[in-house]
Amino acid sequence: MLILRSRSPGLFSCRSQAQRPTAIIPPILADTLKIAKLASGCDGFFRRLLHSNCKSSTIMSLTANGFRLPKAPATVEKAKMPAPAQFVLLLLLACSTLLIPATQVTLAQEEAAAEAKPQIPLELQIYPLDIAVDNQGVAYVVDRSMHGVWKWEADQLSVLFEGSAKYRTPLNAPRCIAVDPDGNVLVGDSATRDIYRVTEGKAEPITGGKIGIPMDLAVKADGTIYVADAELRTLFRIPAGTKEVEKVADVNPRGVFVDSQQQVWVVSQNAQQLQIVSDSGESQVVVDSRVFEFPHQVVVNSAGEAFVSDGYKKAIWKVKQGSAPEIWFEGAPLDNPVGMALVNDQVVVVDPRARQVFRFDEQNKPQVWFEIAR
Repeated sequence: MLILRSRSPGLFSCRSQAQRPTAIIPPILADTLKIAKLASGCDGFFRRLLHSNCKSSTIMSLTANGFRLPKAPATVEKAKMPAPAQFVLLLLLACSTLLIPATQVTLAQEEAAAEAKPQIPLELQIYPLDIAVDNQGVAYVVDRSMHGVWKWEADQLSVLFEGSAKYRTPLNAPRCIAVDPDGNVLVGDSATRDIYRVTEGKAEPITGGKIGIPMDLAVKADGTIYVADAELRTLFRIPAGTKEVEKVADVNPRGVFVDSQQQVWVVSQNAQQLQIVSDSGESQVVVDSRVFEFPHQVVVNSAGEAFVSDGYKKAIWKVKQGSAPEIWFEGAPLDNPVGMALVNDQVVVVDPRARQVFRFDEQNKPQVWFEIAR
């Protein structure tokens, strides 16, 4: 840290502490001054260069990363400036007079501030986005901020997998989750642009980064994986038992779901917001206008009724083919409904802002199933 007393306008001059405020020069500038000093070849030149450009015949001691300048002699030889290093030094000294005056900062205070780490609020460490439930009723929740997957079993919440905050490491930014017919947990990660098979403490990549940003996953009974890719605006599939990625249709998907009839439903960001897409890429439009405000995902019960989560509307929409969409539930306790699943043909939704998973009862009322908390 470099501390000087400043008289504006002009370069630095000697004044008492009570007369002038302190200008604090960042360490990077102090390092630059030290380098310039060394480049000049000698301490004597540095002193002459500094004193010859000050308006006072004396200058207070200057501390810059461990060296101190003594007072100037009564007669100071004018420093010449043939070298670029000398010019840079003078320019830095002139610019530093523009620094905002501040009170003196002790070295101990500076070190304490450097060592202090910001405390991240607990609510920012948890951001559950999606949920999947296996045939045994075990729920898995993918968490964007935790960089991993929670497991809810026997009324107990545990960590199935926790990744790293380091960018482009497995599950650094997971967004979606599904369970295949064999009970394997599948997670789509937007940071590494891949799909992972996740077990306790292990995440195995499937595609090798052959996709863009996976926003949602769905799996057919034969094990075929469907990926709603928001970056490439394409619905992809990964045939069962392979790592190959095949294009299905350019439908700009955000959500995808396979119903009990093995039909693939897609929430689209296009005007045709809800579609049924065949494996040949043909699309049957269910909702042909922008009714939903910000739709995320869709689930379809055994009766063929579709339910769409809407984050902006803080609502769940119900859609019957041939009829206009209607709001099925809206408002508290939902704050930002995103991920969805079905349990016993009833809607389950995860809300990242509420950090809770809600299960709708037979009266279509949301009840807290469990809360995501450390």
